[in-house]
Amino acid sequence: MEVFAVTIFMSIAFAVLFGVLFFAERSQRQRSSMEQISLLPLDGDGASHSTLSREN
Repeated sequence: MEVFAVTIFMSIAFAVLFGVLFFAERSQRQRSSMEQISLLPLDGDGASHSTLSREN
């Protein structure tokens, strides 16, 4: 029975840790995460759309 108590405690602790880190990331004023930086080449003036239409 102690194993179940430890398992439940650890899962709740990880869920709380995930929630805290998630909301800390969302509340940052600087919106330059690695995911957003990697998507910057896809955002732009439509140059990628013109290259896609030429390939078709």
